[in-house]
Amino acid sequence: MPVHHSTDEVLLDFSLESILFNQTLKPREIVIIGDGYLPNKVISVIDKYKKELIETELYFFQLERNYGIAYALNFGLKKCNYEFIARMDSDDIAFPYRLEVQLDAIITHNVSICGGWSKKISYQGHVLGTIKFPQMHSEIINLLWSNPISHPTVLMRKKDIVEVGSYNPKRKNRDEDWDLWIRCIKSGLRFYNIQKELIYFRLPKNNINKRSFKNSIFLIFLSLRSMKYSGVQIKAMFFLTYVLITGILPGRLIHLLNSLLEEFDPRRK
Repeated sequence: MPVHHSTDEVLLDFSLESILFNQTLKPREIVIIGDGYLPNKVISVIDKYKKELIETELYFFQLERNYGIAYALNFGLKKCNYEFIARMDSDDIAFPYRLEVQLDAIITHNVSICGGWSKKISYQGHVLGTIKFPQMHSEIINLLWSNPISHPTVLMRKKDIVEVGSYNPKRKNRDEDWDLWIRCIKSGLRFYNIQKELIYFRLPKNNINKRSFKNSIFLIFLSLRSMKYSGVQIKAMFFLTYVLITGILPGRLIHLLNSLLEEFDPRRK
């Protein structure tokens, strides 16, 4: 779990409680990476859980400066001591059964990366709907051009992720997961998405996710790279057009466009 200077200490508290105390299968450890400066309120929440935990080890490492999420995740991967690693964001809430059903699925289906659905909530916690993703490996590859794996939901085999090079620290545009999935597919690793909600996925505070034109170009290149495995599809061309447009439009228009097009998202079936 990466944390940084803008991490909300109240949401962090909810997140840690959900993954540490409320799981039907308790984790053996949690690794938290402070990506640069952290407010004292955030550190206090982490210290509180370090004192309260009995069965689970909490390891906290603070980086000297903000290196970015990909670097922080790689640092955390190296510090994890077990075969399976669950990603968790500091403002999301895990369903109580998350770890148990994921561990069962990743072993039963013999895959390297196991994701799932998310219950989308506003920053204030109001439920907005369910974000669904395709289940089987072949379906996921078919939609690789649209990034059909929800990063905050995944359970991964550490050995497999390390062997493909882990996260690319040069990815500075919040696309480090998509880049990793493409390299996993290239290496022959297999994916699976559980067909139920695993987390409450919290939207940003202003609910307007404005990306720069430069970031849009990076995403377009990732989508084109993905088509080497998914094939070129007409709906993928519409997706590329959408990504390009959202790199130009102002934030509020993007929010309106997302609301209108959400039901047509091929990943949300």
